[in-house]
Amino acid sequence: MEQIMDIKEFQKKLIETINEKTENAVIEAKEVIGNNGVKRHGLVMKGTTQYTNPVIYIDKEYERYSDEEEIDDIYDISQRIIQIYELSKNEDIGQEEMVKNINDWNWAKNKVMFTLVNTDKNKEVLKAVPSTPFLDLSYTYYIQLQNGNFENGNVRIKNEYLDRWDITLEELHKQAVKNLMKFTEEEMEPMVDVVLKILFEGNNEFKEEGTKFIREVNSESEYSEMHVLSTKSHIYGAVYMFYSSKIKALADKLDSDLYILPSSIHELILIPVLENEEVETLREMVNQVNEESVENIDYLSDNVYRFNRNTEEICIA
Repeated sequence: MEQIMDIKEFQKKLIETINEKTENAVIEAKEVIGNNGVKRHGLVMKGTTQYTNPVIYIDKEYERYSDEEEIDDIYDISQRIIQIYELSKNEDIGQEEMVKNINDWNWAKNKVMFTLVNTDKNKEVLKAVPSTPFLDLSYTYYIQLQNGNFENGNVRIKNEYLDRWDITLEELHKQAVKNLMKFTEEEMEPMVDVVLKILFEGNNEFKEEGTKFIREVNSESEYSEMHVLSTKSHIYGAVYMFYSSKIKALADKLDSDLYILPSSIHELILIPVLENEEVETLREMVNQVNEESVENIDYLSDNVYRFNRNTEEICIA
């Protein structure tokens, strides 16, 4: 059996393989510190134009390579990366526009978005970027390129950008909120519907009977009104913790305050507050899910939050 390379060797081997298959491209290894201090490994592919140097992250590809049940080898993976590289050539106009105009607030302001991160786990990153704290979390900001086909379609906003744009942090945050409301759409689904989609996706054999059984079981559960809140794209959906009209609407519908469980930086779970509900039980649930199911880079918090439907305020429960 072929010995599995570590990710550094994998990165080096990819560079060698891709160089054999491409012309006019210089491939370099790159490490980036992402959310929660997670180190990410990528390839910087230079050579499309003077403007475009896309970072293609390879951590997911390494997982596929090292998984014994997967059949991908280094050549399959390198071919996929080359395809992404070829796609990046079509991004040149957008990238060139960004480089020329990024210092212009009038150009950038409609592209400003934000994400919610854990403050304690991002102390070093938060020193270099503008952020707005709330409870144990912080909003950080980025420029979203409309035509980004790969992960570096987002450009993190750093402290010096505020000086370039001659704006305050408050103005930046206000603009991000405005763009959130204008350019994204929130989506809230009952948890039982989410579970059914996962269970019966592509499997119709027992769908009708299984759906009926699961809905009956759910109707008898104390968590039958559990809902999942995110964006339509299911990316950075936790930002809706403080800017969602659907949270208030659900609380009014159920005539109850809500517990908000931070499933990840991408989604939130909403549960009506029950008379005998132990917050510690919910906190243990969140902690267990974070440890067993949430990737480190997507982790948001171990806390449970409470939405007061009368005051519309959120606190740590």
